[in-house]
Amino acid sequence: MSSTDDRTASLMTPAKLAQVQGAARAPVDATAFLDRMATDVGHQHLRRLSQLRSDLASSIRTAKEASALPAMHRLAEELEMLDFAPLKAGGWWAGLTGRRHTAGEAFAARFEEADRVAQGLVTTLGSVHKRQQALGASSERMLLEFEVEYRALDKIMDQGTRWLQDMRAQLRARGGDITGDPDVQRQLAQDGARCDLLLERLKLLRAVASAARQAHEELRAAAARRAGIMKAAVGALSGQVQGWRGRVGGLAALAPAGKAGRAAVDEAAQVHGQVLQRLHELLVEGAELKLQENACAQALAQLDEQLGAAGLAAPA
Repeated sequence: MSSTDDRTASLMTPAKLAQVQGAARAPVDATAFLDRMATDVGHQHLRRLSQLRSDLASSIRTAKEASALPAMHRLAEELEMLDFAPLKAGGWWAGLTGRRHTAGEAFAARFEEADRVAQGLVTTLGSVHKRQQALGASSERMLLEFEVEYRALDKIMDQGTRWLQDMRAQLRARGGDITGDPDVQRQLAQDGARCDLLLERLKLLRAVASAARQAHEELRAAAARRAGIMKAAVGALSGQVQGWRGRVGGLAALAPAGKAGRAAVDEAAQVHGQVLQRLHELLVEGAELKLQENACAQALAQLDEQLGAAGLAAPA
C-alpha cells in the first residue's frame, strides 16, 4: 500500500472502515466510493458535536433556572428600605413625644419583612448550591468530550491537508505526461474533482472546529463565573446574612421600646452596610454572567449554523 493509501485510510471512521470491509466482498465503484469519502470525512465527529451542542444549550437554560440571583436581588431591595437614621434621632423631646417609639416600631416591622426574605435566601443558597454542583459535574463531562471532538477535527484536517497536497503533486506530475489517452484524461479530471471535493469538505470542517472552539471558550468562562458566584454566596454571604440577622435583629427587638442606643445603632448599621455591599457585588457579577450566557447562546447558534452547512441538522 502506498503512503497516499495510508493517509487516505487514516481519514476513515470505524464505521467507514466497516463499509470498506463489506465492500471487499462485493463489487463497488471505487471512484464513487472515494468521492463519498471526500464528502463524508469527519462525519462521526460532526454528529457527536451536534448532539453535544444541543445538550450544552439545554444545560445553560437549566443553569439559568437554578440561580440564587433573584433571591439576592430581592434581599438587596429589602435591605435598602431598612432605614437606621430615625433611630438616631434621640433627645428628650423625641422620647417625650413618642417619636422614638414610633420610629422603633416602624424599624422593627421593616426588619421583620427583610428577615423573612433573608431566611429565604439562606435556604435558596443551600438548595441551589446542591443543584449547581450536579449540573456543573455534568457540564464538565460534556465540555471535556466537546473539546475532544473538535480537536479530532483538527487532526483530520491536518491529515486531509497532507493527503490533498500529495494528490495535487501527483496530478501535476501526471498532467505533464500528455498521452492523449481519453481514459487517462478522464481519470485526471476525476481525481482533480475529488481533490476539489475534499478541499470543500476541509473548509467546512475548519469552520465547524473554529466555531466549536469559540463556543468552548465562552462556555468555560461562563461556568467559571457561575461557580465563583456560588462559592462566594455560600461561603461568605451566608455567614454575613446570619450575622446580620443576629445584630440587626437584636436592635429591632430593642427599638420599639426606645432602648436602642446610638452605639448599637451604629454597629448594626455597619453590619447592614457590609451585607448590602456584598450583595451588590454579587449582583454585578450576576449581570456579567448573564452577558456571558448570552455570548454562549450566540456561539452555540453559530456552531449550529456551521454544522448545518456541513449537513448536520440540529437534534430534535
